[in-house]
Amino acid sequence: MKYCRKIAAVLLFLWGMTEMSYIAADYQEGEAIYTEARMQQLEQTAKEQSADMVGWLYMDQIGIDYPVVQGEDNEFYLTHAYDRTEHAGGSIMMNCDNGPAFSDLNTILYGHNMKNGTMFGRLSELPALKEELAEIIVETPGGERRYQILCIAKVRDDNPIFQMQRTEAEFISCVEALKGDALYWRERKDDQAGQFLTLVTCSGEFKLVVIAGYTDL
Repeated sequence: MKYCRKIAAVLLFLWGMTEMSYIAADYQEGEAIYTEARMQQLEQTAKEQSADMVGWLYMDQIGIDYPVVQGEDNEFYLTHAYDRTEHAGGSIMMNCDNGPAFSDLNTILYGHNMKNGTMFGRLSELPALKEELAEIIVETPGGERRYQILCIAKVRDDNPIFQMQRTEAEFISCVEALKGDALYWRERKDDQAGQFLTLVTCSGEFKLVVIAGYTDL
């Protein structure tokens, strides 16, 4: 009898665990649905309010979840939100010389280093994450783009990394030149697609740059 009770208890436990797993799966699916709906609503609102929006940037590890805009120059969105209203924090802004499709050799995004951690205020936390660094995700009208972080470094304003008219070999050479003083470095795979994303923010008298390679997944 005791043996039967033990068997029944085990079966009841297993049934409970199965039910819990179903509930957890349903919960995760529900969360994904609502998250997607929330992002679609936010993106639709952004598109309606700003014709300059070219994508949406995500880095969950440091709380980056912002629309990306591109103006006629690199000044306006330093002091304006994506809806073109004045805002001290500005916007995450694509270099005005880049094409809006993120298909250039090096797409540059600027953001303020806000003391409250918003915008690019937490980029400085990335080197400490080391091998736990997640990908950078950009949603564009053409689909999702994922980038693997290759280099984090502090550079001066005149660093050739910011020059737009370069061949892929020249750009990679500029990145390689940062290796010795880099805050974080990951070797680039030879078969990695030749498109890069560079995030830029101020860091005292320097610029903090996060250079990532398109993973072409």
